[in-house]
Amino acid sequence: TAIVGLYDSPVCAESGASQWTSSDNCSSISNSQQLLNRIANWNIGFLNTTFVRLTIQPACFVATEARWASGSPTLRKTPDAECWNSVCTEVLSTETCRTADGNILNTQSLANTINASGVSDTFSFGYDNPGTNLGPFRMLGGLAFSLGVTKEECQEMLALLNESRWFTENSASMVFDWLTYNGNMDLFTQNIVAFSLLETGILRRSSVARTFPMNVDAGGGYFNLHMLVLVLFGIYSALLFYHIVEMCRHVAAEFVQSRHMQKSCKNFLVDFLSEPWNLAELTSLGISLATFASFLVWVLNAFRAQYNFSMDEFLKYVVPNEEVKLYGMPQVVDPVRFLEDDWYFFRQFEGIQGTYAAFLELAALNSLFIALKTIKVVNQFGLVSKFSNTLGNGRSRNLYFIIVINLQMSGFALAMTVIFGTMVEEFSSPLSTMGALLYWVCGSSSLRPLMSVSPTLAVLFFVGFMIIFRFISTNMFLATQLNTFAALVGERDIQKAKKEANAKMGMKQVKYHNRRELQDELELERQSEDQVIVKKVLRPGLALQANVKPGDVVSKVNKQKVEWQTILGDEEYEHIERALVPEQDGSISIMFQDPPRKTLVAKFMHLGCVPKRRKVKPGRKMQQEAYAKPPALRPTVRNFWRFHGAVAEVEKVSQVYRHQDEKEADSGSDQDREDDQVIEALTETELARMQAKKRLHGYLFSRWPDGKSSKHKSSSGINLESLGKDDSQLLEEDIMQDGWDVDELTEMLEQMPVTGQEVWLDCLLLALEEAVLDESPIVEVLRTNGLQDASKEKLKGPAREKLLRFYRRLDQVVRILENKAFKRYFQNLQTESEQRQSFFQQQNEVLHDYVCELENEFSELSGTIHNYRTKKKEMIMQLAGLIDPEEYKQWRSS
Repeated sequence: TAIVGLYDSPVCAESGASQWTSSDNCSSISNSQQLLNRIANWNIGFLNTTFVRLTIQPACFVATEARWASGSPTLRKTPDAECWNSVCTEVLSTETCRTADGNILNTQSLANTINASGVSDTFSFGYDNPGTNLGPFRMLGGLAFSLGVTKEECQEMLALLNESRWFTENSASMVFDWLTYNGNMDLFTQNIVAFSLLETGILRRSSVARTFPMNVDAGGGYFNLHMLVLVLFGIYSALLFYHIVEMCRHVAAEFVQSRHMQKSCKNFLVDFLSEPWNLAELTSLGISLATFASFLVWVLNAFRAQYNFSMDEFLKYVVPNEEVKLYGMPQVVDPVRFLEDDWYFFRQFEGIQGTYAAFLELAALNSLFIALKTIKVVNQFGLVSKFSNTLGNGRSRNLYFIIVINLQMSGFALAMTVIFGTMVEEFSSPLSTMGALLYWVCGSSSLRPLMSVSPTLAVLFFVGFMIIFRFISTNMFLATQLNTFAALVGERDIQKAKKEANAKMGMKQVKYHNRRELQDELELERQSEDQVIVKKVLRPGLALQANVKPGDVVSKVNKQKVEWQTILGDEEYEHIERALVPEQDGSISIMFQDPPRKTLVAKFMHLGCVPKRRKVKPGRKMQQEAYAKPPALRPTVRNFWRFHGAVAEVEKVSQVYRHQDEKEADSGSDQDREDDQVIEALTETELARMQAKKRLHGYLFSRWPDGKSSKHKSSSGINLESLGKDDSQLLEEDIMQDGWDVDELTEMLEQMPVTGQEVWLDCLLLALEEAVLDESPIVEVLRTNGLQDASKEKLKGPAREKLLRFYRRLDQVVRILENKAFKRYFQNLQTESEQRQSFFQQQNEVLHDYVCELENEFSELSGTIHNYRTKKKEMIMQLAGLIDPEEYKQWRSS
């Protein structure tokens, strides 16, 4: 009824008329008239012989086995699929097919019936060669019928098909499609209504309306934007070409850098594609090229450019001769040619619509990837980068979460498909069940179909699913994201606080990628023996962005304080930047500090009120300074304690012990040499590391570093009650002493034995230094802007008090760390003692059992000996009586 209703509004278009007229006595055969079928007033069917086309793919049935023939005489062999959009007629050429009633499937009877009616030449039975014969929908094969251009023709054709039982299980699929044109919008529309009958008896319905244009630079419509579209397409093409060039340059630069690092092409591709943004750029570029190509294919389509429907036979479109030969179309004089022309038009419009649909899909994907690429640019803004970096930092956890969620949902989908799939269509397959469960997660659920199958199981599954996914998994995901966001914001706040603290202290950090970049931007000058300043800023760059100005002092290089008098020669005082050593990746990080404020005397000297001292260039000392004793090198963390700390001393001692062990092993037995063959393959470094690790383990976790107690050395022990109770402060004379020399301190330390608590303290300080990548984190934290880098003897007044307070705070912090080291050391000693007590207890129990067994065995042996002695005595007495009774009678009486 709905298909017949499409023919309810016919009109007649006449040549030269400005309006449509009545369809009475209108004939499409005439060159001056054309019968049109209107839908919604402005959508017209414009083909000559066919307004609606019907394509039927017949179902193939074969005879069943004898044992099942009484119940079902035939068995369907057609694939169980939605045949309206696929080829399901291949089985007709391999099987002897029948109808559902058991009759041989042939179309001769249907052809005779149609030829005998008044709607002849409106069908095509080319179902055995899909893809070659015109007529069927998308040339997928099947029976193609033209329902004509009038309501009467449509009704008669449908009645014939109904009488031939094609609207039953004999049809695997039926497709009704028709073409319309809307002149107001200058758009064509292909309308499709399809039905597919599955093996289960379910009838699947599909309806599609696909609209597409045919004109590029001309046409109707209340909006004429065709030229604008072409201009925008030209701009898009230029930008696409620019993007291709930039992408090639980027890939070439990455490849050159990879070759410098001596990586193979395979490793380069792996590294390049492992970067998400590179992968997104390549994917977007590929989709852009595919979009550009599909648009060109649509524009250059010959049928799109030449097609024109008109009532004048000299103006209307004529099928090219090569196409006529390709599809085997009849000659023009044959009346069937009009029907073949319409089916050719159906085929061409299907191809144009498919190309245009592919172009739109690719354009949509291209828009999506372009939107994703904008994140890379927008991510440079601080407010947006917080959210994007949150997703980036949590992508691994998100991936694990997605895997877990999919596994859980797959389990629910399989279980619910087995239980409810036979009765509820939404749960008929695992894939459709997954889709229904996704609706449940979003809050859209309907339990009525499930309740009709099993109310108990439906409620159990629903409650369990909601608890796991809505209340647990969703909240876990949100908590994970919030935790990642909080960690990211907290880290940024810490960095911001550090920058503000450095700004207050006048600290500015600049990182250069290589030495050339530093030399092109800054010129450094040596102001004194232990101070280097910025002499000149050569050009705008990173230094100006960090507010570095001439006169700023170089505080640190690569996060390390530099002893300039040790790394620079006596005559080096200009272009100091050339002497800086970069890190392994070639970068150089410099920390600058504001110059010290000038005192009143310095200002007067600058104005000329006080005579200036004669300036002596660095390295050129006066004569009296040349014969003076060179100052002793102060023991700092960088030049002394990292090489003479507890861990370093343990490593040195380990090397000495290893050499002694090697000498003892050379003079040892053959069995010892066989044991030493296990570590022959190890390198010298690995052996030293193993020995040092073994001794460190002894110092950290045992009271006997060598694995056994010393019998020759006595120890006074440690007073545990005095630990942590020393509240005495450093005296001023202890703080102000500055006479330590590296050699003297080294000799003194070599005479002091290494203790476990000292090793723990050294490890704790090393861990702090590695955590902040700095020379002395404690000093950096406690140092204030008021401290001056001057000699201790010259400090007086408030500056001296600040220095004393600094050292006393430093002493308190070191004592806290020392107490922590003592705590860890004695905790491990307690653990060791408890383990040894447990071992001794076990040994004592074994020894006690052994002694008890010995006592029992000794008692048994003693009793046996006593019995044997008694028997011996009796036997001797009896033997004596037999030999001489008179002489040994006293033995018998005794």
